[in-house]
Amino acid sequence: MNFFGHATIAGRFESDPVFVLGAMLPDFCTMLGFRPPEPASGQLGAGVRFHHVTDHAFHDLERFQRLNRDAAADLTARGVRRGTARAVAHVGVELLLDAELAESDAARATYLSALTVGHDPELVLRASFAGAEGERLGQLTRTLTGRGVAKRPSGSSVVERLERALASRPRLAITSEDVPRVGEWVELFRSRVVASAPTLVRELVLDIEERLAA
Repeated sequence: MNFFGHATIAGRFESDPVFVLGAMLPDFCTMLGFRPPEPASGQLGAGVRFHHVTDHAFHDLERFQRLNRDAAADLTARGVRRGTARAVAHVGVELLLDAELAESDAARATYLSALTVGHDPELVLRASFAGAEGERLGQLTRTLTGRGVAKRPSGSSVVERLERALASRPRLAITSEDVPRVGEWVELFRSRVVASAPTLVRELVLDIEERLAA
């Protein structure tokens, strides 16, 4: 699950934007190339821990795994090499799910509110980031705030995001020959992700509740 999805799910459990920011923090740190802090207390730390619970629950969902398998098979059938097909299937399903979640006004408000909290240098200090890392995190949250949330991104923009996400992995990267094939897959598979999203989110929330209660 990507950072917008994490924000959306976290917002269903806790309205505090600091908690929601914490739920996105591991993804932001990965994007910036450093390890996230794991504060032991407070809402930021609770959000970080919630992120990991959500990731485990999401990747264990049979519905998500089935979407992945079918997406990889479809991409392979279109001629996309195996490693790239599997990577595109995983990341692509998550991106398409994010796009569907972004149709919700409440989800967008939750996400943007959490990003705004990330502008606070005092919060960065409480998270025990090194100075340069904290500054980069603050810049990222400001950049994402300014970018806003795009509704229903075009197929080409989804492909571009997939290209960027996989570019550093030569065995998984999307080749120029694969671009039109991946674009066709995005357009055709989007409707399936949209149709699956309500049930998938409901199952995910129930699974997280069970894990938190255990």
